Amino acid sequence: MTLWSIHLRRIGPLVSIAGAGVLCGAAPAPEGTEVTGALAGGRYTRSGCGGYRYNIAEGSVYGQVRGRVGDHMTWSAESAAGAGVVTSVSQTLGEDDDPDQEQEFRAGDFAPVTFHAARLGVDLRYGGVSLGPGLLITDELASAQLVPSVSGWAGRRELLYGWGGYFSGPLTGATLPNYIQLGLGRAGPQWELEVGSNVALGLSATGRVRLRERLWLGSDLYVDLPGGRSTRDGARIMGQITYRAPR
Repeated sequence: MTLWSIHLRRIGPLVSIAGAGVLCGAAPAPEGTEVTGALAGGRYTRSGCGGYRYNIAEGSVYGQVRGRVGDHMTWSAESAAGAGVVTSVSQTLGEDDDPDQEQEFRAGDFAPVTFHAARLGVDLRYGGVSLGPGLLITDELASAQLVPSVSGWAGRRELLYGWGGYFSGPLTGATLPNYIQLGLGRAGPQWELEVGSNVALGLSATGRVRLRERLWLGSDLYVDLPGGRSTRDGARIMGQITYRAPR
């Protein structure tokens, strides 16, 4: 099964998306320039041909720079890289599975994921949108594919705002199925909080607190719900540090 066929299957059940999602990349752009760096650890299972399931432990890094140009123009650039190691392999044969199918991975193999995106956008008083190209690479350079990267928001940051994203935010192996996300968020002078979901019914919760005038510390938790539509059964915890330079 190709990544593109999985992608097409994921678009269908949009009606099941609820709630909110990942903080990075979708909220209204800040005044000035914002730089975020993050480290994450996670695990996920990956289904393959022949009924094989590969259990993978992953470490990843993420970086994002974004800001405003003038009163309404916004820009953002982000990059994520994850290095997964296959820890074990199991096989459960279905009716259509070939018992002699060769394994795609073996214990000790690496399963990398890399994602890069850049977007330009417009922020108005009660909403905004940004879009640009993204590049997704899984397993090897030959798998590279160009994808659109889109984010948008509407509402009031200090009360409640909603947002949507497509190939935006810290994509890793554990969160690979969450192509489309919807979100709700609220931010005060000293804190920010978002919780949410995606097409695959994976839940995330992200919070940040203000340590100093321009320095913020945050964390993100992601987990696929039992009975959800994800083929990866992933979980991830991420720590973030953000610096907001004055305009």
